[in-house]
Amino acid sequence: RGEDVTVAVRATSNVEPLQALGARTVVADALDAASVNAAFASGHYTVAVSTLGTSRGENARRPDFLGNRNVIDAAKANGVKRIVFVTVIGTGNSYDAAPRPARSFLKDVIALKGQAEDHLRASGVPYTIIRPGGLNDLKSTGTAVLADDPMAFSYIARVDVARLAVAAIGDPATVNKTYNAYDPSRRTLWKQFND
Repeated sequence: RGEDVTVAVRATSNVEPLQALGARTVVADALDAASVNAAFASGHYTVAVSTLGTSRGENARRPDFLGNRNVIDAAKANGVKRIVFVTVIGTGNSYDAAPRPARSFLKDVIALKGQAEDHLRASGVPYTIIRPGGLNDLKSTGTAVLADDPMAFSYIARVDVARLAVAAIGDPATVNKTYNAYDPSRRTLWKQFND
């Protein structure tokens, strides 16, 4: 889209691929509110996109709620006009859409993401919440959409979730809405293994 992009990274991150794409970087620890606020204060940002999250095994350093709360609060304090927040199917009214094994495996993550979604809605900052289902690193299908139906579930490529998030930034109809990221061509686990 030709936007200036700044990516918040860890102090240990390899930033060369980001720099090669023309993105700037700023170091921040999502779990440290002062660090996150300093990152936002370092520039003039109009939109923040948060994909913060962890796998089940990282309980000691889990940013699913705390880190996202820090991002939301710092974004608001520094005049950010919009937040696009990528969470997970199974959160809030999409609980029954997640497969039963995922609801069990990601129980803690789902609860924390739900708290973060609620904090964002209460913040007053215009938002778009995108809940993907089973993420994978497969190629884009080009068929993924933002579904209003909280029961829509599919597997989906990370690149397609990224495309949907970028599209939401430029679409005023997505403001203050919550969507499931849905790819009708990957509705089953078997389908993604055949791609």
